[in-house]
Amino acid sequence: MRRWWQHRRLRIHLTLWYVSAMVVVLSIYAAGVLVFVSRRASASLDSRIRADYVWAAEMWDRREDGSLTWYDSSGLTDEDSPWLRVWSAAGDLLFSTSAARRSPIPTSDALARQADGQIVPVRSTRPAYRLLSRAATIDGQPVVIQVAQSEALIRAELSELGFLLLVGLPVGVAAAGLGGYALARRALKPVDRMAERARSITAARLDERLPVDEPNDELGRLATVFNQTLARLEGAFGQMARFTHVEEPFKSRHFDEEIVVCSPPQRDNGEVAEIVLAAAQPYSPPPPGSSLRRPGYLARSAAPTRRSVR
Repeated sequence: MRRWWQHRRLRIHLTLWYVSAMVVVLSIYAAGVLVFVSRRASASLDSRIRADYVWAAEMWDRREDGSLTWYDSSGLTDEDSPWLRVWSAAGDLLFSTSAARRSPIPTSDALARQADGQIVPVRSTRPAYRLLSRAATIDGQPVVIQVAQSEALIRAELSELGFLLLVGLPVGVAAAGLGGYALARRALKPVDRMAERARSITAARLDERLPVDEPNDELGRLATVFNQTLARLEGAFGQMARFTHVEEPFKSRHFDEEIVVCSPPQRDNGEVAEIVLAAAQPYSPPPPGSSLRRPGYLARSAAPTRRSVR
């Protein structure tokens, strides 16, 4: 498991950064959607309350005794039946629908005395209501009309939306993680190919080059620079190979040996490089009285030694 993690560390780090960014983006999006829908639902509920007021101000009638009345159907549900109360200027209750009788609002009489025409949320009831109290004149009689709407419906819709967003957020994050890992794997695939090819290039195979899929992107420019370095190395090794065909003594700067290159058979660049580098290694003499000797081909003799490189 640890080896798997080490070989994919960059890929996993890129995936985690991508998932973190998606979590932030999706959270902001979910919060924005919830706020937007909440405001739209609240504005829609206020519009319905004002529409109920307009209906109440116009759809009135007088009984035979001269009192005011409004249409009320007790067979309608609370959602379809309007919450309506009509008060006289003296504060007497003139009319109340069945919905208002089933769901009384304790503070409605106090709000009727204010009658400021504002929509007021009432949280003391379950469910909460929004109530509008406004003065009006009906057939020459001053009255206060109160209409209200329950917030139960919009709260239920917002709860469903919040649940969907809460469930959808982990699903979206998981999908983003899988997509991010696949994207990082695809983006880093050229790096894997370049690493495999670079691992196979040796001194005897300097003519090979790294694959370049797209020379204009970051990885392409890196592979191009590496290929140019390989080309310079290949040229340098080629010059050393041509130098070995010259039959002249080569004297090391660090010890008194001469290496005579005697037109050997064709050698590859790797063998030539090993010979030249071995001859050019610095030599440190052993301390006086030491029995240490220079190993192998670096052994010092009393007189310069001529060796042939085959």
